[in-house]
Amino acid sequence: MNDDSPGKILDSSVDDVVRATTDRLAKRANEACLRLSDSSDREALHDFRVNVRRLETVLRAFNPKGSTTERLNESLKNLIRRSNKARDAEVMLDWLSVQNVDSSVRTEVGVDWLVARMRRRREKVSAKVYARIMRDWQIAEKRMKKLNKKPRYDTSHSFGEESGELIVRYCERLSDHVRSLDQQWSDKTFHKVRLEIKRLRYLLEPLEKHTTDIGDTIIELKKVQDAFGALRDSLTAIEIITEHVERAAGAHARRTINMILEQEGAGDGYVPEEDIPDPAIGLKELLSHAARRHKGLMDTIRNQYLNGSLGALISTVRGIGGDLQNQIARRRADQDGSVLHVA
Repeated sequence: MNDDSPGKILDSSVDDVVRATTDRLAKRANEACLRLSDSSDREALHDFRVNVRRLETVLRAFNPKGSTTERLNESLKNLIRRSNKARDAEVMLDWLSVQNVDSSVRTEVGVDWLVARMRRRREKVSAKVYARIMRDWQIAEKRMKKLNKKPRYDTSHSFGEESGELIVRYCERLSDHVRSLDQQWSDKTFHKVRLEIKRLRYLLEPLEKHTTDIGDTIIELKKVQDAFGALRDSLTAIEIITEHVERAAGAHARRTINMILEQEGAGDGYVPEEDIPDPAIGLKELLSHAARRHKGLMDTIRNQYLNGSLGALISTVRGIGGDLQNQIARRRADQDGSVLHVA
């Protein structure tokens, strides 16, 4: 499927396009997976996850329900879940790298303490998880290649027709989730909205070269996806900092006791506790900052997207799906007319 001429991919069979697309995404995921063994490559995990997500979206969308690919889909989702902790550590370290700017000394102590532990967690998770990911990916890749050797789709539908139906269906499902989230916020529904926006964008991207005027819509979906992703990351930051506040307090107490005992044993006298930096104090300040950031992102999503542009954006995408279906129908009618005219 290397022909980029208008309508070529739209008129092609679902089997041909999905096979070519999954082969291409699997190749990219495999390249990123091999890079995981390089500890200096900080983009490898991100690249691997993105391509596995795209692959899972294509297989989930276009494979018939109850097909043998459901097991493969579950394997791909497990790969993402297994890499979550490593990904969260990477995101947390990126966020912490800018927190010492214009911060207090106490906050810097907390940031430095947490950075050291996040680095240890990243290295521990990387060593343990990456080998498992690479092994499981090889299994998933072989399973997918085996599935791609046989047809699995309804040949009466073209890729464009099937894509149009899927886009409309995904928009309806996303609209339902957005309404639920707007009425009553829940982390579970928020997660559904975030994933549906991402999947909808992944459905549209292969069509950009073959359908007019959808580039700006894809860009807008990416902006919404980034906003929802930033909110998710801010929540992860709050959870990680909260988890470590108590640990930091315990570590500080143990360090204080040890220093007092060492000083007394050496005859140097009592060490004032305030002379021993307490990372828990800095972490609490950091937690307050993270909570304010989370609230700001939440307000943006509520005011700018849930109560504003997201509904209009979904309507635009739904229109693209409908136009795609109409475009295929008109092309088929023209072709049928040409055949009748020749006859």
